[in-house]
Amino acid sequence: MTNQDKTQTFFGIEKLLYNYRTVSQSEREKGTYFEEMVLVYLKNEPIYKDFYSDVWKFSDWAREFGHDAHDTGIDLVARTQGTQEFHAIQYKFYAEDHIVFSKNYLK
Repeated sequence: MTNQDKTQTFFGIEKLLYNYRTVSQSEREKGTYFEEMVLVYLKNEPIYKDFYSDVWKFSDWAREFGHDAHDTGIDLVARTQGTQEFHAIQYKFYAEDHIVFSKNYLK
């Protein structure tokens, strides 16, 4: 199956992730595309849009609130509606064939 055939058989998120994987010139570029997608998703998906009043890239949040903006492993920060709590968000853009085990997240 050619790359063009693959993009024609994928839908929605699968197609978007496939395109990120194939057009990115580096892992950093792929991560940046993915970060933007998650940010837009959290700001626009109805459940999260109602739950969070604001969502920032970590570095933007840190600068806005007077914190050190160096990479700490946090990708995004979201503020909840009502309580105004901040939630640190980390995500992973694994390879298509990667299997995620719960033990990886139970630290």
